[in-house]
Amino acid sequence: MAVQKKLINVEDSVCDYFPEYFSGKNMYKRIKIKHLLTLSSGIYWRFGIHGSQPLWGRIQESNNWLEEISNLPIVFTPGTKFYYKEIDVYILEQILQRVTNMSIESFIAKELYDPLGIYCDKIDLSYGINGSNVENISALTAQEMLKIGELVLNMGGVEGQQIL
Repeated sequence: MAVQKKLINVEDSVCDYFPEYFSGKNMYKRIKIKHLLTLSSGIYWRFGIHGSQPLWGRIQESNNWLEEISNLPIVFTPGTKFYYKEIDVYILEQILQRVTNMSIESFIAKELYDPLGIYCDKIDLSYGINGSNVENISALTAQEMLKIGELVLNMGGVEGQQIL
């Protein structure tokens, strides 16, 4: 949606949106929006249960988690390897909030949920990095997930309206 509205470009570097954190770090210049979307940024992260993962605790306790993330090493060339990690999602969330000047919850509600008739009041922002928990935005019922599935099957359209 943000790409379609030309708010972001998948070829943009994370440095374009957060030069104050990432610009001086050469490998971070190579991380593009498309790498965040495909979870292939190359930023170091280890699997594990959040509570027992030292990196998670360090970032979560930081007053400036983007700065903390920018200090993590890049362990593989961006775009070359899929590696599931929340860090990519959180950076993307912050980029979207910066370009839309809206919370991620408001943006998703306005651009996706409202047009589909989904009203999600189950969002718990108490968990995550600095209260940022994009994962809980997806606390949907089976019927609500069906609406999103139908949207995908209908190539981004629903009831004559093009949403994606």
